[in-house]
Amino acid sequence: MAIPSDKVQEVLNKFNSYHNKIQFTCEISNNRINFLDTTIIENNIIKFDLYYKPTFLGRYLNYHSQHPLSHKNGTIFGMVDRVILISHPDFHKRNFDHIIKILLYNDYLLKFIFDTI
Repeated sequence: MAIPSDKVQEVLNKFNSYHNKIQFTCEISNNRINFLDTTIIENNIIKFDLYYKPTFLGRYLNYHSQHPLSHKNGTIFGMVDRVILISHPDFHKRNFDHIIKILLYNDYLLKFIFDTI
């Protein structure tokens, strides 16, 4: 949500007054904000990048699991789709490097990763 900077605390207090178990937080940044799994960056133009929470462990379906091969392909397809559909091309190389590291961490074979991509 975009609001005047002098109203941030007022709006946050109002939202947090509705229910004590539902509490909102606020991130104020010069040119970027993290929302769900996306970072929105504004520098004369708006660009999007993938965002991972600090608690992200990189765990996905392990290659050695007893799931069908189609599920393992689907894991890769989903990750590749996120890079292509969410992130700006300026970030594609870094994001592809990141998902390859994650897949290797989950025991995917490099040949299988590249054949699927």
